[in-house]
Amino acid sequence: MGKLKRIGIFSNSVHEQTGYGTQIRALIPLLKEAGYEVAVFANSGLSGQAINWQGIDIYPMRGNPFNMKLIGEYAKHFKADLILSLYDMFPLPESTRDDIGVPWLAWVPIDGVPVPERVQASTKKADWVVAMSQFGQAELGKVGIPSECIQLGIDCDVYHPGDREEARKQLGFPPDAFIVGVVAANKGWPCRKSWPELLAGFANFHRRFPRNTILHLHTTTVPYGTHEGVNIYRLQERLGLSRGVVQITAEADIAIGVQEDQMANLYRAFDVLLAPSMGEGFGLPLIEAQACGTPVITQDCTAMTENTLLGQCIKPLQSFYVPQLDYYWSLASVPLISEALATAYNALPDERATVQAVHKVRRKYHWPDLFERKWLPLLDRVSSEMW
Repeated sequence: MGKLKRIGIFSNSVHEQTGYGTQIRALIPLLKEAGYEVAVFANSGLSGQAINWQGIDIYPMRGNPFNMKLIGEYAKHFKADLILSLYDMFPLPESTRDDIGVPWLAWVPIDGVPVPERVQASTKKADWVVAMSQFGQAELGKVGIPSECIQLGIDCDVYHPGDREEARKQLGFPPDAFIVGVVAANKGWPCRKSWPELLAGFANFHRRFPRNTILHLHTTTVPYGTHEGVNIYRLQERLGLSRGVVQITAEADIAIGVQEDQMANLYRAFDVLLAPSMGEGFGLPLIEAQACGTPVITQDCTAMTENTLLGQCIKPLQSFYVPQLDYYWSLASVPLISEALATAYNALPDERATVQAVHKVRRKYHWPDLFERKWLPLLDRVSSEMW
């Protein structure tokens, strides 16, 4: 392990049911088991005073969640040797490295092209950069930023194939329906998760195959955390989709937090996961669904291309410029979404392809193996380069 002993993690709090929150929650015990002391410097999910969670100090967001001078004070209080950040780089000031006052390892999502100048500026200040996809690593390389590639991970002892009929019974889903699932945040505009396009695509598909085709949305019906986003009910009414055809996870369940074993059961109940995002830094639900043997429908762009192991990657309609971020996402084609759903609907089960994909997910993304194979060697190298 070398001299590196104490790691401060700058990310969402462990209480957050976000991709970042789940990753931090999985990473902490592995770091502890390897002998590192860990604290979390939360940029969301905790305000007020610091708390202790299962022996881990969690420092709160205060005012501006990207006040890196405050994170520097937290680093001093915790006596951190290293800050490991898991978050988008565009909100971080170019002065981040100086503000935190200790060496910085940045685990970076890249979900569009090209890497914007303000992302380049903050990323270049990090002492070590880790991309979470091969796509991200390649895009960083194009602007002269060297990086390691370490994907996000899941617990494949939780996310694995199971009895679909039993999963539907437990969830109260119709046993003989064709269920299209969506697991995505309803937040922000432009709508990175392609809510308008995927709902329209399903509506076209449902008109073609009206018997027992259901769309189940694991999301909030109105934008979460911001006024920008989609009112799901309003949009489905405009598309002529009845409340019985579109089912939505109870908002209280999402607010309380759905446990991972429950999420795995939800994926098992789906016939297909529909996730044609405009861009993904990784796309964690894709891996979770495929680990459960459920095929996915994605777009052939960003990290989705490499992370679609079982299912269909549809061609984007065109590039879409995002002025707030100064880069391009990919607009999803409504007809191609509809056609991909029809293909999935008519497909015969391919048990061999499913087994191969499930095994590949476990080899690449199972957290304990991923940590031992990639994180431990990297942290050893970081330690040797620090002293």
